[in-house]
Order: sequence, then structure tokens, then C-alpha cells
Amino acid sequence: MKTVSALLCVAFCLFVGLPESHAGSICGASPNLAANCGFETGDFTSWTLSGNDVPGELGNLYGVEFGADPTDGILPNSGDYQAYFADLVSNATTISQTIPTSVGTQYAVSWYLAQDTAPSTEYSNLFSASFGGVSLVSLTAMPVQGYTFYSYVAAPTSSSSVLSLTLGNGLGEFLLDDVTVTAMPEPAAWTLVLAGVLACIFGRKLIARGLHRQA
Repeated sequence: MKTVSALLCVAFCLFVGLPESHAGSICGASPNLAANCGFETGDFTSWTLSGNDVPGELGNLYGVEFGADPTDGILPNSGDYQAYFADLVSNATTISQTIPTSVGTQYAVSWYLAQDTAPSTEYSNLFSASFGGVSLVSLTAMPVQGYTFYSYVAAPTSSSSVLSLTLGNGLGEFLLDDVTVTAMPEPAAWTLVLAGVLACIFGRKLIARGLHRQA
């Protein structure tokens, strides 16, 4: 019976350990709370936009595009669509979304961001993000970069929290993709996971010993 249990445990571990394959957008790779996180609807569905020229310059200075950006050739980080923001810093565009959260739970907030033009002394760029009214990051004069991963941990204090991203670029444009908000496991959950892994390792040793004795 112990040997059978160990075999089942090993089989389960091997199954869980198999790499996952995700076609298209990576937004569904985890229990993501952010809707339309990769803008795969082809627009800003589920997002609220604000700024000095919203909605006047939608589709011109900011918007959602299919495939490679026509100006810099940057492809979406994943999937078919990405959002672009070429509005001046003084007219920076903000996109926001209200996320259901639980008090006492920590959340990982992440996104992929690209910037295609070097800032100058006269024209610069600005990116900032907040979650639940708490600032996550505020960046200025960002250098040229391809899609870069950003991730922060936040602990909301209410049952709903606003995720807000503000982007302004005086010379070039920002490209944004794959915005995710995921609840982090409680310490007890990590303990259970660790116990399961140790049980699988111990089970494998039992199987190896049993096979060795039979040989």
C-alpha cells in the first residue's frame, strides 16, 4: 500500500511539474484579477481612461494596436495586441480598473512596459502606478528599452482597490502589455506545498529502495 501511495504521489508530482504551454496572451497563465490585461479585445474594454485629452486623442496619441507598432516595430509582449501611449507628460493618460480584493491578503501587481525613444533635456517621459491608493512606482526619463517586467507587492485595506497606471511621453511612446494582479498564497499554503514536495521526494526514495531490494 505504501508503495502504491508513493507511486501515485510521484505521478502527481510529475504531472504538476510539467511545463504549461499557453498559446497567445499570457494573461490566463495565473488566476489574474485584472480584466482585459493584454488588451486582447482590441480596445480598452474594462479599463477607465482619464487625462486632459481623453477621449479626444484616442487612436492617435494613445490606443490599442494589433501586432507590431508601426513606428518602432516592437511586437506585443504576448498575444496579438498591446496598448501605446505617446501623449505629452503634461497630458499624460491614466488607465485604471477596480479590482476586488481582500483585506489582509497581499497581491502581486505586475506588467510589461517598453519605451522606444531616448528622453532629452527638453522632452522627457513619465510612468507611475498605484494600487489601492498606494504608490507602487514613479519613474521619469526612462531610457530606451524593450518589454521589461515590473512587479510589486501591495496589501490593500478594502474590499475593492483601484489599479491605476499613468503614462506620458514627450518624444516617443510607451508600450504596455500583460497587466496582472494576483493574490499571493498565505504562509500556511506554502507550508502545505512544501510538505507535499517533501512527501513526493520521500516517496521517490522509498520506490528507489524497493526496486533496489527487488533487484
